[in-house]
Amino acid sequence: MLRHMPVRSWEPLLVPATLAATAAALLALAVLAARGWLDRPQPVQVVALPLDSSIKVAVRGAVAAPGVYTLRPGDRVEDALRAAGGLLPEADERALNPAARLVDEQEIWVPRLGEGASRPLPTRSPASGRVNLNTATLAQLIELPGIAELTAQRIIESRQRVGPFQRVEELRERGIMNAQNFELVKDRVTAP
Repeated sequence: MLRHMPVRSWEPLLVPATLAATAAALLALAVLAARGWLDRPQPVQVVALPLDSSIKVAVRGAVAAPGVYTLRPGDRVEDALRAAGGLLPEADERALNPAARLVDEQEIWVPRLGEGASRPLPTRSPASGRVNLNTATLAQLIELPGIAELTAQRIIESRQRVGPFQRVEELRERGIMNAQNFELVKDRVTAP
């Protein structure tokens, strides 16, 4: 004969209560884990915006089709001459450096034989006599105190990469010149 064991009144509730407590604990852990996952720093996607991929150059003088041409940054004088239809037979090609890099808003003057080395470019502000940082050639920049060939090249490269100078102080802000050389040149240059 089987002996009947007394059943305690709370024992049948033990299994469902244990399951409910376990489920609540797991839910709390899931919420905490999700909260930590969502609060973590999110990766930032950097999107490079294209810079203006064209420059405008005026070609004048002894060329087949004088005018303003749209070229690419990094193009050279020979590319501008080709865009203008090439040199005329009377052009003095010795006055040009076909390998020189172009900058936005540059004017290329092609003299005729016997006309002289070249027509002066409008690089000096008529009112102040200062050299414009945005239109000056390498040779014109080198003539200024405190600007050697390397610094002149950095000025030209900066206006191609970053854009035209808005203020003379950008020579320092862009890291092109040290303070001593900037003091020598600041009153002799201009920018819009």
